[in-house]
Amino acid sequence: MNLRLSILLAAVLAVPAATAERGPVPGLSTATPYLIYYGNWSDTQAAFARDNYKLVILHPSMTNVTPAQIATIQAGPDTTPSTPDDVPVLAYISLGEDDRPGAPFAGDGNGPRVDPRASSAEPLAGIDPLGAPSPGGNGFASYYLDDGVLGDPGSTAGDGQPDRNRTFGGYYVNPGDPAWFPVLKTMTKAADGRAGMDELLTATTGNGYHCDGLFLDTLDTPAPNSFGATQFEWTTPAYQALVAQISAAYPGRLLAGNRGLFFYNPNFKNYGFTLRPHLDLVVFESYFTDSGGSGAPTAFFDDNKFNFAPKINAEAQRPDGFTVLALGYTTPGEPASLGEDDFRESQAEQGWALYRTNAGLNALPFSTAADDWNALFVPDSVPPAWDSTAAPSADSDPGTPGNQPPSPRIGIREAVPGDAQVTVRWDLARDQTGPVRYNIYYTAEPVLDFGTATKLAAVAPDVPAAYLAGAGPGRFPFEFTVTGLTNGATYRFAVRAADSASPPNEDGNAVVLAATPLVPLSTYAAISVDGNRDDWAGIPAALSDPLGDGTPDVISLKVANDDDYLYLLVEYSGLFDTNNLNGSASTFLSIDTDANVFTGFNIYGLGLVGAEVSWQNDFPFAQDAGTYNLGATFTDGAAGIAPYYSNTSFQEYRIRRDATFTVGGGPAQAAFPHGTISLLVWTNHPSVAEVTGAVRYAFAAAPPPESRFAFIEIDGDPSDWAPLPAILSDPPGDGTQDILSMKVANDDDYLYVLLGYNGTVDTNTLNGSPSIFLSVDNDADPATGFDIFSLGSLGAEVSWQNDFAFAQSAGNFNLGATFTNATPGIAPYFSATSFQEYRIRRDAVYSAGGGPDQAVFPNAVVALAAWTNGAGSDFAGSPLYSFAANPGATAYAAWKLARFTPTELADPLASGDLADLDRDGIATVMEFALGLDPRVPDPGGLPRASLVTAGPDRHLAITFARRPPADGVAYIPESSPDMLTWNDNQAQFLEVSTSPLPNGLEEVTFRLTSAVPGGPFYLRLRVELE
Repeated sequence: MNLRLSILLAAVLAVPAATAERGPVPGLSTATPYLIYYGNWSDTQAAFARDNYKLVILHPSMTNVTPAQIATIQAGPDTTPSTPDDVPVLAYISLGEDDRPGAPFAGDGNGPRVDPRASSAEPLAGIDPLGAPSPGGNGFASYYLDDGVLGDPGSTAGDGQPDRNRTFGGYYVNPGDPAWFPVLKTMTKAADGRAGMDELLTATTGNGYHCDGLFLDTLDTPAPNSFGATQFEWTTPAYQALVAQISAAYPGRLLAGNRGLFFYNPNFKNYGFTLRPHLDLVVFESYFTDSGGSGAPTAFFDDNKFNFAPKINAEAQRPDGFTVLALGYTTPGEPASLGEDDFRESQAEQGWALYRTNAGLNALPFSTAADDWNALFVPDSVPPAWDSTAAPSADSDPGTPGNQPPSPRIGIREAVPGDAQVTVRWDLARDQTGPVRYNIYYTAEPVLDFGTATKLAAVAPDVPAAYLAGAGPGRFPFEFTVTGLTNGATYRFAVRAADSASPPNEDGNAVVLAATPLVPLSTYAAISVDGNRDDWAGIPAALSDPLGDGTPDVISLKVANDDDYLYLLVEYSGLFDTNNLNGSASTFLSIDTDANVFTGFNIYGLGLVGAEVSWQNDFPFAQDAGTYNLGATFTDGAAGIAPYYSNTSFQEYRIRRDATFTVGGGPAQAAFPHGTISLLVWTNHPSVAEVTGAVRYAFAAAPPPESRFAFIEIDGDPSDWAPLPAILSDPPGDGTQDILSMKVANDDDYLYVLLGYNGTVDTNTLNGSPSIFLSVDNDADPATGFDIFSLGSLGAEVSWQNDFAFAQSAGNFNLGATFTNATPGIAPYFSATSFQEYRIRRDAVYSAGGGPDQAVFPNAVVALAAWTNGAGSDFAGSPLYSFAANPGATAYAAWKLARFTPTELADPLASGDLADLDRDGIATVMEFALGLDPRVPDPGGLPRASLVTAGPDRHLAITFARRPPADGVAYIPESSPDMLTWNDNQAQFLEVSTSPLPNGLEEVTFRLTSAVPGGPFYLRLRVELE
């Protein structure tokens, strides 16, 4: 009879429709004018706005606009609500400043607050969102700030007085304070002088304006301190959290953010807390003209265009991007060309719909300049123009007078091969008719023919890891991995940009890059770098190099690694002086740590690697794309080489994988930050320099510990061990008694060990022989427990001297513990023998110092060592062993057996199907189904909801880890509009992707076959276990 359990996730995966719909606003482009107006309204104006604009932003708190007038605008030109021509209306609200009359308020008296960091050099992550109390005292609401406003003589940091924006009058706010959101939500125009979100978005609170969304202003409050205006950057995480909270609280409502440009620029640490997923629109106020009344372009225009605009467009074009609008300002008497240039720069160049108005945003009559411009330039027949996100500022070439734009980076910029795949990277293009989409073309033919090549249309790009760390040369905002390729075949790739015109205009660039997918080499081995290459036997050569092509003449390379080191064997065609011996050439090892030839230093300009780290002989140095030696300072970076400075036919290298370096006093950088590298060996011989080919290598994971399920009779007869392999072989003649081998097995009740000796030896003090010790590192961590012989290879928690058990800890050889069920069975014992069998109960426990019982074997993986204590003592260890599951048990039972102690297995509150030992809210059976650890809180492994794009539609999706079918788990995604009734019909879902996971499971994504619904909608996962 099958046991069937229906287990529901404790936390339902909910995706409200509005959250899912965040992204570019459909139908809104430069061809559809918008209006922003903060003045008073008449019915005639409302009707004009309804008939002439596709989106309207207004300010109910400061004007006489009525709900009826808003409804008039919303109805659209056909004057009928809920039809395709409806006009969304967004209402102004200040998020980062308290602009209520009477502010600042006393509130809870715990404010103002200040930056809790010791320095602005510290990261933004992990900051206490409440900040620290102002040293100048309190007496105000806790959401006010007191870090000081630079340039304001009336503002002093830490003076106990809330900081104020003297230009507009509002008091700066920390949205991380939980008291601020209720203020924004519940304030009303009648009671507080400002309409809150409920009054603006609903018909039931206050005046009930019932707008379609919010225009979120004062998002510049957390600007980087380096801007030199305010010192509130520490509130950045809280601003992201607040906007996300608003997005979740008002599903179905549009959200537009004004400025906050640093949230979208990866060169600022604010980018780690981007608002992108939570907004539908971003307004770039003062892009070309500002409210200063100069009658000329803003002084910041070059910085806006060359630095910020490309990065804003890159974020806008992501799958969870947004629509960008431009807001410009008029000046009385300005030249006509200023407005024409504003439209050209905003609409034609960037693709942002522009509205121009006066500094008070209350100019009448409403501007129809956008219609006039569109009459000349719509429809759009021009393909996208390529741009560059590389500019660090307004000037990309300080050596040339004037601010210089960055050179456009056209088409494909990188093609990085992997295992049966190639990752393609590119920069952005811009167009009058956005959003811009990207088409990837590829072929295995020698020449890429765009007419016959495979075309991946409108791909959904990811963000490259390098871009997350900052924009600049060699870093690009988009990447897409083309999968299903043939290893060893050379492919050619291109990327073209297409706009959203009808029909689309695609650019015609012919930039093509080639890449050859390969399975990277990967070998796990611990190598002794001792000038003896015997331990390299059996490891295949990673590269064979031609004879006679350099000095010293390298003919082969071998590569391996363990958890701590990268190993390299360089073999020469004969005996050569090395490492400057007798004036010989230096030998260089260069490592492309991201396996990307387009980054790092190009050795000899051959395009084989882009080296970030190199070694000249044993000396490390760091490099980048344009710098041979960055003058970095290394920690643990020196290479171990043997033989060194010698006449030799080979050399072994050993380099620590945890080596780091710093450049110019900056933060420490890992020498090996990625799992796959490319490496190159070369020399600097003045006439016959050697350069090998590049070797692509993936760091290998340690092989799984030995694990054998067997029933062993402890009877002095080793015949039942015959089928089992040894997990340890120890050299002969290295100690007394001379241990040669170890075999290990287990069943449900016992751990078994077989020790083999070098001939017949006295044991267990027979005839004065040394004791035999068996030590167990029961957490497989040499840093804990007693370090046997101070070798650093095993940290024993429990050991046996002959058949006597004793407990140990770091620094304590014997804790004097009391044991239960721990005496081993040993045969033969106290005898002259060539082997000994051990049997130790797996449920053995001990108590140290009167404390609680502790399991001898609390974990599924242990390390073992056998050793003696006589003169010339022997030490054999320390192999890892994983307790094997009973092959007759179910996968679930075997999993539980390996993860719970015997005591826990007997306690349903600890290991039962619905138990939650680690208190992370995930039941035991769900931990099993999702491949999680029941002993470690890991809610990050729960299924996650997302949006996927298929054609023109976006679909709700759910992604989770799935076990192989043989493990007996059924995975059933379900959907619901209300979390009351759930639909488990699997026909509503489509499996869209699977990818292997390191733990033997696979990650799978299902999406709804229908597009995102119009109302709130939820997904969850049910599992059934047979």
